[in-house]
Amino acid sequence: ARAHIRMDRKVLTAVAFHIFSDSPEDSDKGRLIASLKAAARAIEKGALINPQKMLPPRPRMKEKKPDKSKVDELKAWEALDEQRIKDHDAAVAAKKLTAEYVEMDRKYEAYRSAQVTLISKLFAPVATKGDKWTFDGSIVTDGFKISIQRSRVIRVPKKVKKQIDPRLASTTTEADEDVVPDHSYDPELSTLVRHKGGKKKTLVAADDPGRKDIAAVSFCLSPRDRLEFPKAMLTKILKRQEGDPPDFVRTRETEKHWHLSGSQYRHDSGIVKLDAKKKQRYLGLEDTWNEMGRSSSLKTTKTSDVRQYLRLYSEIEEEWWALAMSRIEAKDRFQRIIGKRKVLDSFFAKVDRELQEAFGKEVDVVFAYGSAGLK
Repeated sequence: ARAHIRMDRKVLTAVAFHIFSDSPEDSDKGRLIASLKAAARAIEKGALINPQKMLPPRPRMKEKKPDKSKVDELKAWEALDEQRIKDHDAAVAAKKLTAEYVEMDRKYEAYRSAQVTLISKLFAPVATKGDKWTFDGSIVTDGFKISIQRSRVIRVPKKVKKQIDPRLASTTTEADEDVVPDHSYDPELSTLVRHKGGKKKTLVAADDPGRKDIAAVSFCLSPRDRLEFPKAMLTKILKRQEGDPPDFVRTRETEKHWHLSGSQYRHDSGIVKLDAKKKQRYLGLEDTWNEMGRSSSLKTTKTSDVRQYLRLYSEIEEEWWALAMSRIEAKDRFQRIIGKRKVLDSFFAKVDRELQEAFGKEVDVVFAYGSAGLK
């Protein structure tokens, strides 16, 4: 229910200016503030700019990209576009070697470093801790806690074009463009594993949740397995098609499957009721939260908005903390964990019980999810 805002280097520098405004001029903070003020004046006059703005912009192709059917024209266009990119990269590299660019890059980097150093004094010693990771001058906060953002330079090797196995590559021609390529996939591959000797069997039921479901369990049987275990099958009624007789019902035999939707998960675990009670407890803070930016994004580039946010937070700080640290909040959090665990345990217990009924005791049932493997 709280708005999370990102405070970047510009905003935090302004906050640090406000907090450290009374620092003596001969102190570290005073010297940093003086140097940043001088840099700000240089930026206003245009004497200090981001060196990236000195680089030539990448030109765009004036000619429209030809259609794929025009093979020769498309190849000529792609060759011209590749040459344009190479010329631009060469111009950028040449510009970066000039004394003007090197000097501006040095000054701007010193300016950014001074900003981060001053901001670090707001969170010291936390922000300066670490070897490879460095504080980059920005945080995320909801007025209740903050998350300090760190960064580090990682060298990524150049990607090498992956060689495709010719056996899996689709080789279509103009005559068979509509033919779906066969990638040696067996749609009737059974997840019922028959071990050596034929007596021991293991059914692998896969849990593959999606956007809608918290859990979705299914398995696949071969035609032979379907005949051997008819209880594992269910009859699915399909939609009627044009021309079907009035008394004709179109059906299809398919394996059983189970779904636990997100809405059912939230309802059965009690989260919906707990959320409603929590909303009622925090009802007195709703109006202030909306003013703090809950209903719309907060512009952190404006220091006036940040000050307004902090002023509103200070008005409800004591009440908010009292509610957040109350005993009922702790009980609710624990109850949510119990409810979630209970729903998941009940769901998988039901699936396991019905699978045992369908396959009998001679088949071991295992659930596979994530990167699970069967040894």
